[in-house]
Amino acid sequence: MLFVADIAHGKGQKEDKSEAKCYDHNNNEAIRSEVQQIVRRAQKLRVFGSRHSFNKIADSCGTLLSTLGMNSIIAINGSRPTVTVQPGITYTDLAPRLCQLKMEKKSGIEKTQFPTLAGIAEITVAGATQTCAHGGGLSNTNLATQVRSMRIVLANGTEASFGPESAELRAVACGLGAFGVITEVELNLVPTFDTISYNFVSLPTESLYEHFDEIQKMGNHVLMLTTFANNSSSMWDRVTSEANKVQPWYYGLLQFRLGLSGRDGNLSDLFPQIRSVVAAVVIRTVKGDNLWLSMNNGNGPTVGIHFSWADNRPSKANHALAQIEKVLTKFGARPHWGKYFTMKPSQFLKSSIYPHLSDFRKLAENLDPTHKFRNKFINENIFDETAEQIDD
Repeated sequence: MLFVADIAHGKGQKEDKSEAKCYDHNNNEAIRSEVQQIVRRAQKLRVFGSRHSFNKIADSCGTLLSTLGMNSIIAINGSRPTVTVQPGITYTDLAPRLCQLKMEKKSGIEKTQFPTLAGIAEITVAGATQTCAHGGGLSNTNLATQVRSMRIVLANGTEASFGPESAELRAVACGLGAFGVITEVELNLVPTFDTISYNFVSLPTESLYEHFDEIQKMGNHVLMLTTFANNSSSMWDRVTSEANKVQPWYYGLLQFRLGLSGRDGNLSDLFPQIRSVVAAVVIRTVKGDNLWLSMNNGNGPTVGIHFSWADNRPSKANHALAQIEKVLTKFGARPHWGKYFTMKPSQFLKSSIYPHLSDFRKLAENLDPTHKFRNKFINENIFDETAEQIDD
C-alpha cells in the first residue's frame, strides 16, 4: 500500500491543508508503475519512511509519499550474495528474516547477513542508506556502502537503474532523496557470524581520552556512552567469534543504543556547560568510504558523536549544540544527514570535506532539471552555492 499526501502551504494560513490518498497493490510491478504515475503528476515531491529523522530532510511543500507499504523482499542472490528489497522495509523486519533464510547449496554459503547495522532497527532501508546511517567500528562503513544497485523513478516518471559499475551509484546511494523515488535496493551481504558482547562500565574519562585509539581497536563493533552522571564512560564492545556463544549477529549488533561520548580537541571543556541539557552522549568510529556526500567519505576513519537531549525542544538544545558545533568545525566536522543540527552550510560545504559536491549538484541538475525533489532543507544544505567555501 502506498500513502500519498498533497500538502498546501500558503501565507496567512493558520494551518497546512492536505489531501491524502492510499493505493493498495500487492505486487512489485504494480507498485513501481503507481509510483511513476505519482511522480509524473507531482510538482514537488519528497519521500518519508519510518520518520526517525530529527531534521526536516523529508518535509515537502507539495506531495509526500510514504514508502512504508513498500516493504517486501524481492529477491535473494546467493552467488553474490545480495538481497533485493523494496525501499520501505525496515531492518526490524529484514534482518530476522535473513537469519532464517538459507542460501542455495551451490553458493557455498549457508547463511548471510549484513556486515554491520545501525544502532536501531526501526528504520527503513531507503531512509538509512540515503542518509548514511551507521553502526560503529574501525572496520565498518556506513549502511549506504552496502548498496550494490538501485532503481529510482526520476522526475519525468521514468525509471533508471544504477549498478555496481556505475560511477553515479556513489552519488545516488547516499542521495538524500534528491534524485528521485527509490523503488528497489540491492544490498551486499556477507557470510553470517555470531557475536560476543563485552561491557566495560565506569571507564574513567581520562582513560578514554588517553587510550581512545587503543579502545577502538579492541573489537569489531565498539560504542561508548556517557551520561555525565559522573566522571566516567561505559563501553559496549561487539566482536565476532566462530564459537556459538551469546547471540546471532542480528541480536548482538542491535543490543546497544545510539550515541557516542566524544572528544577530540577541546570538546571535553564543554561538558560542564552542556551537562544540564544533554541526557547522554554516544561515540562511535566509522570506516571511510568513497560516496560523494557521505559524512564518512575519505581514506581515514571518522568519529561520530551523537547526543540525546534531556529536553528536545530547539529552544533548550540549540544553544548547547551551537557551542559543540563551533568546536567541532575546527576539525572539519560534518553533520549527520538524518540528525538534528544547527551548523550553517558555510561551515561544512567545503571542497576538502566534500570533494565531489559539484559533481553531485551536476548529476542532480541533469536527473531533476525542474527541482521536483528538492525542499528547503536540501536547497539550503546542498544546493546553495553561495554558502560553499573554497579552501585555501
